[in-house]
Amino acid sequence: MKTMMPTNRYVASTALGVFYNNSTETTWTKTFPVNGYSAGWNVSRDGLGNIYIHKKSGNVMSVYKSTDAGLTWNTDTLGISSTGGDVFIIDEQGNQHRATNSYSSSSYAKLYVKPYGGSWQLDATGFISSNYNAANVMGSDRDGRHIRRWATSGNSP
Repeated sequence: MKTMMPTNRYVASTALGVFYNNSTETTWTKTFPVNGYSAGWNVSRDGLGNIYIHKKSGNVMSVYKSTDAGLTWNTDTLGISSTGGDVFIIDEQGNQHRATNSYSSSSYAKLYVKPYGGSWQLDATGFISSNYNAANVMGSDRDGRHIRRWATSGNSP
């Protein structure tokens, strides 16, 4: 995945890691991880100029944030383990969103939000949770109002 930054810098994820390139250069510079390799990172950017790389490996969601257009990365996962979930996005205001899936009659799908600079919390605004509910994709309308797509099956309404 490649994302163009407002600073005319590209950030891309490959099988070797995360790289950046200034639009006037012909070479790419590896920026993450510093040593070794790490594949499968999704690249996102908020409207504040921050870049995020994130991926789920097993039950663990890893999120790193760069405030210098991809030169350095800092862990941004405080509290994310309490949310569970499979689908993850960052909106234009830097708010992080995560959706859980429910595959049984005794648990319910949930949405969580971490406001920019804040902590993870349940986000039930406009969302009716039900059992047997699975998140396929989440997106943003670029105004910070979220478009949530849910597929339902089984006994859910």
